[in-house]
Amino acid sequence: MHDDPQPQQWPAEDAAAPEPASSAASPAVTPLWRRRPVQLAAAAVLVAAGVGAYVAASSGPAQVHVHGTLQLGPLGSVDTTSTSGAVNGDACESGSGYSDISAGTTVAVGGGNGQTLAVGALSAGVEANVDNSLGSPLGDCVFSFDVAVPGGQSAYTVTISHRGTQTYTPAQVAQGISLTLGQ
Repeated sequence: MHDDPQPQQWPAEDAAAPEPASSAASPAVTPLWRRRPVQLAAAAVLVAAGVGAYVAASSGPAQVHVHGTLQLGPLGSVDTTSTSGAVNGDACESGSGYSDISAGTTVAVGGGNGQTLAVGALSAGVEANVDNSLGSPLGDCVFSFDVAVPGGQSAYTVTISHRGTQTYTPAQVAQGISLTLGQ
């Protein structure tokens, strides 16, 4: 003879709910992590992979260093090291008409859409290209800059002080930028 289980009967809404059994009489419930460890481990791996992919995607493109020099011509610079005239490698500063160009002057780097990506500063000036042929040594004062910005731009803009904005391709930025004033 075969016993068919009886379908469970739901009590009527107006029937009194049965009293809960005491905790001593109820069987122990096995935690989910013990019943399905493989499925839980697989879910944890998927979550970790998803977090890793999100972090990698949100970190954006690699940084690019927009680096270069601003060369201030001999009539716009003053040697600050030597009293006998300019010598290559001496410290220098801007002269007449270029008071906005000095160590710490703002270098703003933007992207192709005109947004500012990062701001840096000019380094201290260094004498270069000194020429003694005119009886008095004259040289250029060269300021350098290096500003880290997010990569992946179609173009980069560089603005130093109020001297105007120049636009460069990523290939030009990779080679380094050379700007001149007062030549």
